[in-house]
Amino acid sequence: MLNAIRLLLITFVFIYFPQVNANVVTAAQNEWPPYINDSGEMPGLAYEVVRRALRVEGFKLRFRLKPWSRAFKEVSNQKTDLLISVWYSEERAKTFLYSQPFMINTVRLVTLNADKFSYRTPNDIRNKKVGILDNYSYDENFLASEAYTKVTAVDLIASIKLLKSGRIDMFVSDELVARWTINSLAYNVSDFAFIHNEIASQPLYIAISKSHPKANQIIEAFNQGLQFLVESGEMKAIYKRYQFDFDQQYWDEWRSEAMRAK
Repeated sequence: MLNAIRLLLITFVFIYFPQVNANVVTAAQNEWPPYINDSGEMPGLAYEVVRRALRVEGFKLRFRLKPWSRAFKEVSNQKTDLLISVWYSEERAKTFLYSQPFMINTVRLVTLNADKFSYRTPNDIRNKKVGILDNYSYDENFLASEAYTKVTAVDLIASIKLLKSGRIDMFVSDELVARWTINSLAYNVSDFAFIHNEIASQPLYIAISKSHPKANQIIEAFNQGLQFLVESGEMKAIYKRYQFDFDQQYWDEWRSEAMRAK
């Protein structure tokens, strides 16, 4: 009798658990607040969108923070399934299958609210001191301009403090990253102006190796889950949890443009 029960349990393990594990998707990425945070309670805006979109389609996301270069290599080699916040490039598209875009990085000039201005070209900030970061990817035309003075900082926190102290006139940052960091410093976001015309924008995607045996299945599941999040209002709720507004009309517009350009 005991042997029969033991055999039944072993059979259960071998039959049932492969089915469970088949629905586990592994992912890796570097920390990138507020998109990907090293925090159990607030694990990141992009992370929560990806996790939830996959979950509604029956996949469980298993995620680990890793340096970008390592995560990139592991996904390329199929040791890990997904990158969950990646920009599109034609070179990367040779290796990766991309999802539909689900979020956008909008890079803007940020100044104090009392000093806000209109921006169209670097000539509009001639002779101004602009905070930029070491080893950060900026729009090439903006970076090449000699109209303004570049003031290099080690990180965004340093740029914000330079602005508050009057040592620079503005800094350049992804808008959501800047808002998150300003809040983390206990400054009032309403004291800052995010200049309307962006310097650059880049949609975010999830990506998986084209050689992955379930590449199409996982990407399609994410795309369908993403649409559910938007239509159900859950996307808006996730943004609100991070104290950001979700503008569906704007989201639909830039997504359509990004998908045409891809």
